[in-house]
Amino acid sequence: MVKKLIQIMKEKGYVVFERGFYNLNVVCVRGEFKPDQFNCKMYIFYKTPESNGEWVLHIFPITTYPGL
Repeated sequence: MVKKLIQIMKEKGYVVFERGFYNLNVVCVRGEFKPDQFNCKMYIFYKTPESNGEWVLHIFPITTYPGL
């Protein structure tokens, strides 16, 4: 999942923080418009000393649309 996010970010010319520890990459992806629902996703990924160079990924349900 992280590789795909990085690929899309680079294609769009966005900055990807790939070096260092705890350099957060925060990406929000909109879902289909459905008011009053968490239909979008927030991806946060970074590296830590404990992750041995692998990405740590967190996915959160969010909304970017206003409620009714």
